[in-house]
Amino acid sequence: MDETQFWQLIDEAREASGDDYERHADMLADKLALLSVKEIEEYQRIFEKLDQRVDHHFDLGEVADFIYGGFDDNGRGDFAAWLIGQGQTVYESVLDSPDNLADFVSIEGREDITAELLSYGAFYAYEKKTGDPYDLPSFHDPELKRRESVLKGASSKEKYDRHFKETFPKVWAKFKDLSQ
Repeated sequence: MDETQFWQLIDEAREASGDDYERHADMLADKLALLSVKEIEEYQRIFEKLDQRVDHHFDLGEVADFIYGGFDDNGRGDFAAWLIGQGQTVYESVLDSPDNLADFVSIEGREDITAELLSYGAFYAYEKKTGDPYDLPSFHDPELKRRESVLKGASSKEKYDRHFKETFPKVWAKFKDLSQ
């Protein structure tokens, strides 16, 4: 499996689910269960690589947290799964510029930017395929560099808000009244 096939699976499952994230996760696991064990493992390797790119992009985490209204401990990982689930175009646009997240999230849908179940697609698929639970190998991209937050070092809420407004104007304009 390559990234093109990965994104095709993500898109097919999302489109067939009507954007219901639980159905999306179920459909994705069903599609993955039709693949070989090696392909399921490769899917998981790609998923983890994409997840780690989100996790290492601190500004994106700050923007998602601001839109959501404050994540709990697992929120950023669940956000990464949601972002991957939106498909390659959205994923790359938002990774390129976190401010673009404002283009893809409605005010009403701001609390729907987490999708934990999408993180488990390969695990569910392996279990469906073999009948046994399986811990897929973990993958860490040694080439991945952390992208530090441009908001780092803001010494007060006022400075943070001003810098956030200047750096992420679309997100600030759309969600500022909801994230106080």
